[in-house]
Amino acid sequence: MVAMVLVASLGWRRWRLLDNGGRWIVRAVVVMTVFSAVMLVMVIRGPDTTTVEALEWLAGGLLLLAGFAEWQATSRGRRLVLAAAVAYAVFWFALELSTHRTGPFHPILGPVRAMVVVGAAGVTLISRVKTTYGRWTGELWFWSCAAFMLIFGTEVVLDPLLDSTNGVRQDLSIAAFAFHQAVTLVAYLMIARSLWQTKVPAVLA
Repeated sequence: MVAMVLVASLGWRRWRLLDNGGRWIVRAVVVMTVFSAVMLVMVIRGPDTTTVEALEWLAGGLLLLAGFAEWQATSRGRRLVLAAAVAYAVFWFALELSTHRTGPFHPILGPVRAMVVVGAAGVTLISRVKTTYGRWTGELWFWSCAAFMLIFGTEVVLDPLLDSTNGVRQDLSIAAFAFHQAVTLVAYLMIARSLWQTKVPAVLA
């Protein structure tokens, strides 16, 4: 969470230099940081964090998708990502309504959110690389897309492992959790480094 706070702080300091996509990404990180802090307090005090976690999945996911939509090189790509955001929101509410009385739905929603974000980040990265002439490795969109593909791609792989080993192989659960935390730290530091080096507003090619 410290790395997320760093990204949020740098985003605030570089706000005027960011394009719309970068601003949506910073908003997403700020929201996810706040939710993470709330869940940490709840874990310490004992309450169930399922509802708060689900709300973070909705808000954080939609804000990230808004950022990826803004970074699309074509209007068609932007519509595609926005359609994915709408579909994800509809899926979230449908799942909430259908499982509200039966228990938590995070085993299904988590991987779905991760795959949607990874897909949108991948589409954004490919489209921008193809249409950007110059040093695209110095752009915030490049490092943000790569970072969130790392974070959520790891979740897609590790979530089933965590579910299957929880309470059975505690050593594997701890190892998987530690690996995910390490990947997340590296990913947010990638974004932070890019924000630190931001000097002029990014412009679509």
